Amino acid sequence: MIILAAHTSPSIWNIIIVIAALWWTSTARVVRSRVLQLREMPSVEAARGLGAGDGYIVFVHILPKYFAGNHGQVHPSRCRAMLTEVSLSFLG
Repeated sequence: MIILAAHTSPSIWNIIIVIAALWWTSTARVVRSRVLQLREMPSVEAARGLGAGDGYIVFVHILPKYFAGNHGQVHPSRCRAMLTEVSLSFLG
């Protein structure tokens, strides 16, 4: 992370891009596991049984439930990103 930040110009946006480029995998794993968990809920299976399409199931059943229960993961990663940004600014 320090090497990537050193090769870019000193800008807050470049630091944000470096942090996002290197930390997206942990967030993607959490999102994937939660969506796979929500996919197995009875309401989703019932909607699929009634002939609902994939887009309808995603936007009506999965996304609202995902965003309602996602607060526990968002806050720690935001704090971790701010701490990383401060440490990169201090070092570079």
